[in-house]
Amino acid sequence: MSIKLKSMAVMLLSATVFAKEPPAPPAPPPMAMKAAELNCEQPPHFEQLSQRLTLTSDQQSVIFAAMKQHCETMKAAHQTMADTMKHVLTPEQQTQLDKLHRERTDRRHEHKHEHEDGKQRR
Repeated sequence: MSIKLKSMAVMLLSATVFAKEPPAPPAPPPMAMKAAELNCEQPPHFEQLSQRLTLTSDQQSVIFAAMKQHCETMKAAHQTMADTMKHVLTPEQQTQLDKLHRERTDRRHEHKHEHEDGKQRR
């Protein structure tokens, strides 16, 4: 089996496992938005992290650059995976995958709002 075919098989298997994931954990994921929606010029949570850790300007520069690079890498990886799956999946499978993505997004948004509501009550 070629490496390309093995990679595609692993991605498809991952999608199957993804569909059977248990409900989201109690804490919301650090990045609850799609990779395509990320603004890598202003990495998510940088300001909050900087304030909470009281980072020095030198630390901010290094961490900002690392977070920006990570964001860009994740965006590219997400796009590559999406493009590969689009070419491999049948139209029916793509429809099912789109449904799974919508359900996961809905769960994340629900969980995020629950978490925000909990913060407000304290």
